[in-house]
Amino acid sequence: MFSKSVVSLLVTGMLITGCANSLLTKWQDNMCVANCGPDDKLPARYFEQPVWQTLNMFVGEMLCFLPVIYAKLLQPKKAQPLLVEEDERAEDTNKDHAIPLTGWKVCWLWLPALCDLTATTLMGVGLIHIPVSIYQMTRGALVLWVGVLSVILLRTRLFAFQWFSLVTVMFGVGLVGLSGSLIRGGDEAGFTSNTAEADPELIMGMTLVLLAQLFAATQFVIEDKIMRTYSVEAMLAVGYEGFFGTFTILLALPVIAYFPSIPLTIIPPSSELTSSVLFASFLIMFSIASFNYFGLSVTRRISATARSTIDTCRTLGIWVGSVMLGWEKIKWPGSVPQFIGFGLLVYGTFLFNGLVDPPSFMRPTRSTQVPLIDPATTDSDPLSGAGIPEGERRPLLADQSSA
Repeated sequence: MFSKSVVSLLVTGMLITGCANSLLTKWQDNMCVANCGPDDKLPARYFEQPVWQTLNMFVGEMLCFLPVIYAKLLQPKKAQPLLVEEDERAEDTNKDHAIPLTGWKVCWLWLPALCDLTATTLMGVGLIHIPVSIYQMTRGALVLWVGVLSVILLRTRLFAFQWFSLVTVMFGVGLVGLSGSLIRGGDEAGFTSNTAEADPELIMGMTLVLLAQLFAATQFVIEDKIMRTYSVEAMLAVGYEGFFGTFTILLALPVIAYFPSIPLTIIPPSSELTSSVLFASFLIMFSIASFNYFGLSVTRRISATARSTIDTCRTLGIWVGSVMLGWEKIKWPGSVPQFIGFGLLVYGTFLFNGLVDPPSFMRPTRSTQVPLIDPATTDSDPLSGAGIPEGERRPLLADQSSA
């Protein structure tokens, strides 16, 4: 039994670092890097570099190598790894059939890294155009893509209540987007049903985030296929994915150099890399690494379903944080659909993961089923089921980050 104080510390750390991932990225987007003075005639230019932020995320994932290296150096050669818990050691005899993910086989992790790179960059572009709370809620659509791809590629059977939960999530995302769009569209003239119009910039941003969820879902499905064949420590797998993502971005440097007109540069101009921007980048890297460590520790010590609940609190925390920072406003009655949409997102995710009972007429005939989705694997928490026996592997995902 783990100490309550230790568990409380891990849960608090996961919640704080999870909120920090999105809030810090939006904070960096809002930093003015040129024409910032009141006397400047040109419009202010802000730091909008989603590829650079994706690179920050992958470097943060690579920091997950540090606990693994520390464990290898600290423990004697014949001792058990430091990061392996007692309950996992007891299961070691059940892992003999699994193939260790070593040598060239590690390159399989390049595939989900490419999906993560694409998804995170698209979400970064979308975040530039939408409030951070709507960004976080829109990512709840990930469950829909994962459910569909799992049925198509993994031949997974979804029960009626799970399909119902996916539709509920879809309606929740739609309400969140509609509410945010109308609020922003009515900022100038005041919110009324007659004057407020949909904000095309917000719709474009939400579309990019929704498209990114398709790549994120593909990432999780590929990871699940890999984890059914190979075994690897979760922290080590996260580090490998960070390495492959960083390596891919660096490989793209000479290619991007031949197309100077491309707006999405990998390395921002030196004039934009101010001390504030660099400080935010280091904070993003640290928060990504810390979120992975706290998240994996929470999963080991409590459960994946508990982590699902924590991630919902994280979405609410981001919403509250953005309001406190003055980035967003709560308006009446414009914010009512957003509250309802958020409630539908929470209910749909909890229903899919088995945290709430489905309606009686939708209950499956079988008494047990394994949920596909767990919010914890977003925001740079890939392969969190790595090294866990098939019967004990936590759900494939649910978010509702990549940061």
